[in-house]
Amino acid sequence: MQVTVIREPQSEIVVEERERPVPQLGQVLIRVRPCGVCASDLDVQQGAFPFAQYPILPGHEVAGVVEEVGESVSWPETGNRVGIPC
Repeated sequence: MQVTVIREPQSEIVVEERERPVPQLGQVLIRVRPCGVCASDLDVQQGAFPFAQYPILPGHEVAGVVEEVGESVSWPETGNRVGIPC
């Protein structure tokens, strides 16, 4: 799968190929459709947050479809459309 990554402060945002994650206990895997990149993501890219741990994947305002659920997840179900507010 492709992800955008900020490898270190003041670096360019790059696209990387990564292994598809497997949801663990209580987790869901979402195939992200749109993803907002906001000012706080740009602040992370600029190094404004000393607590940020790099590399980091920007974008925390997502909408998509639940692709897989981990153990003990009863909702949402696979195939449900979901949105995650910031």
